[in-house]
Amino acid sequence: MPKFLLNLLCAFIPSKKGRDYIRSLFIKTVEVKEKFPLFVVDSNHLQRKNFTPKNKKILLINHTNFLKNNAGNNVYLFNIVKILKKMGYSIDFLSSEKFIPDDYKDFNKLNKQYKFIDNFYLAPFNEAAIKYPYSMASWVDDDLIDLFQRVISENDYSYIFSNYINFSDLFRFSNVPEDTKIVNIFHDFNTMQMFFVNNDYNEISKYFEYEVKLLQYYDDVLCISYDEKYL
Repeated sequence: MPKFLLNLLCAFIPSKKGRDYIRSLFIKTVEVKEKFPLFVVDSNHLQRKNFTPKNKKILLINHTNFLKNNAGNNVYLFNIVKILKKMGYSIDFLSSEKFIPDDYKDFNKLNKQYKFIDNFYLAPFNEAAIKYPYSMASWVDDDLIDLFQRVISENDYSYIFSNYINFSDLFRFSNVPEDTKIVNIFHDFNTMQMFFVNNDYNEISKYFEYEVKLLQYYDDVLCISYDEKYL
């Protein structure tokens, strides 16, 4: 079971004992020090760009078929894209088959109805050997990063909108042009999800530091709540 689905399932279980039991069925227990390895941000990624939009092209990255418009995260992203299209932006979409089986089987049909996405890029999912040292809680795999590198080399984007912090490894292991602004859509702070799943204050403090460091890969952060803006 994908980790984000397991976290979602555990969020509805009130007792820690029950959550631990469910987690034990799907994942192997490891020590905290293995879950939270030392994370060092590459200083080359921290130079803020002197930015002037060169065109109205956006690459959007997300893990679900938001065109279904059927859940909080999808509804939010659906409406952002709807507004951007009315503003005249051209939007490409990048995702992977690894997250939810068959989630994209009706994507082309829905996109024909809404006409939101100009080009759709979907990475396959397989059990290929890992060749990149991915971060903890990363949703990136070899196929996704290879596709991302190809897409940004073949297209000229003013903006990359990344939904969820878990895609940050895309920017660690690729050369995004200096005249492309990377924006994090910050509507789901994962630190709180980790706490609800594990109910462990020691774990939540380590994850908080980790997640804040990952935000340094972005030029801007888009928030929808005062709590997120404060963070």
